[in-house]
Amino acid sequence: MPDKINVFLLAENRLVREALSKVLNKSGVGVLAATGFSPQLVEEIIAAGPDVLLSDSAINTLGDLQVIRELRKAVPGLKVVLIGMEADKEIFLRAMRDGVVGYMLKEASALEIAAAVRSVANEEAVCPPSLFLGLIEYVSGQWSQMPSPRAATGADDRPRAHQQGNRVATESVGADGQESRAPHAAQGRGR
Repeated sequence: MPDKINVFLLAENRLVREALSKVLNKSGVGVLAATGFSPQLVEEIIAAGPDVLLSDSAINTLGDLQVIRELRKAVPGLKVVLIGMEADKEIFLRAMRDGVVGYMLKEASALEIAAAVRSVANEEAVCPPSLFLGLIEYVSGQWSQMPSPRAATGADDRPRAHQQGNRVATESVGADGQESRAPHAAQGRGR
């Protein structure tokens, strides 16, 4: 983690900017700038060179999150945390595809947002548990469409999981055509 995390705070509401700035500063996070939307915003962020861009939904004003890709190219290592968001799976997945690594719902407290900033600066992703399953489903769907690296041998070595009560069994088919099964304790309640 960097010695000092520098944040560019973008929030339309002045009260939100001031409150978050105070909490972030008290938690050891430096706020380089706290501003609302402006026509020069992209240039301001690039010039500031923050470690983390902390933004409310005002970032949507800049073209449906496309600006995040541009900013991440222009500011190497930039991490983006969106705050005050809805628990909408499609918006969440689009944000992740565009390079957002932190996604905080509107119910999040200022202390939770400060913790998220520290987490993303430490190379961790942050998302609400209620949306995590949607991310797993999306990634699994993308992965299942990829050809197996061993497809040329006719083997399918991609693991498959099967729910068995409160246990999950993972099976693989190797190059020899033999199935192997390994049981694992499932997280949460069985069905």
